[in-house]
Amino acid sequence: MTFAESKYGVPGPRAYTDEWYGLRVMEDGREPAFVIGASDASIVAGLSSYQTALDLYLEKRGLRAPKGENTAMEWGKRLEEPILKKYAEYVGVDWRAGQHMLHDRRHPFIVCTPDAFAWDVDAPDGVWLVEAKTSSHWRYSEEADRTDNMFGPGVDEVPKEYIVQAQVQMMVTGLSRVDIPVLFDGREFRCYTVHANDLLMGHIRKEIVQFYNDVCNAKPPRPDFEHPNTVGTLKALYEPDPTANITMTNDMADEAEEYLKLKDRIKAMEAARDIIQAKFIDVMKDAAVGYIEGSPLIIKRTQVCDTLWQHKDVDKAVENLGKVKRQGYQRFTIGQGKR
Repeated sequence: MTFAESKYGVPGPRAYTDEWYGLRVMEDGREPAFVIGASDASIVAGLSSYQTALDLYLEKRGLRAPKGENTAMEWGKRLEEPILKKYAEYVGVDWRAGQHMLHDRRHPFIVCTPDAFAWDVDAPDGVWLVEAKTSSHWRYSEEADRTDNMFGPGVDEVPKEYIVQAQVQMMVTGLSRVDIPVLFDGREFRCYTVHANDLLMGHIRKEIVQFYNDVCNAKPPRPDFEHPNTVGTLKALYEPDPTANITMTNDMADEAEEYLKLKDRIKAMEAARDIIQAKFIDVMKDAAVGYIEGSPLIIKRTQVCDTLWQHKDVDKAVENLGKVKRQGYQRFTIGQGKR
């Protein structure tokens, strides 16, 4: 079969080249100013466990370096080809690896870089997409349903961010199916399928277009206060100026009162924890491991020994003079006082 990626979108730069990475950050005067990839879409939609729309906004505006590749991402890339080969054997199809970024014909700033295209040997006109994944069993559950953000036993039960990623890939390419072969913990292989959903694609397109326009107009999204990343993102974005002050609206008094109550609760919980620890030590004496009758729970104690200063530590300290010793942080204190 003669295969042409250009049939499924406007070809852009080759995957993982400097030009490919460069398009992901805004550049004034360029058209499009930047691109939003299929894997970005779940962040825009507020469905990512790892980043918020505000994080992505800062990256696209060049106000913060893009998130670096972690170990899981590195091994995902390294294992992509073996997973695709296993998938082809498992399903009995031909395939070809995706080689370029593909631009959406309607909105060129919406892009995808498919892992692979596949087709049935006996029906080469029926092409679909393949997106290889590596994962861990903590993201798989036999009891998973559509309300969970996990892989489940059904062939269409995949995490929400992968559903959104697949819909964007189909939106760009005009194809109607994405197969997602997954290697769990390096030893268990499962295959999932996501079909095109026109209603969902329309909603995702609308959100991406709005986000693109907001980034171009320097209009940051509202913080997602429920996301665990948000407090760190806001602290990095707004360093306190000792000379500045602000008058907040009265509703923040309720937040301040709740903050103080939470501090008291945390202190009480820490005190309760210390009491329980003392009871364990009293029963265990000098034992490092304690087993509980009729319970699968095991109590373990580990002694972290004192560390003594050595000559090499002094040499290291001299070598590091002027470098950051400990990352700075922001601290909140709430109390009564005069303006």
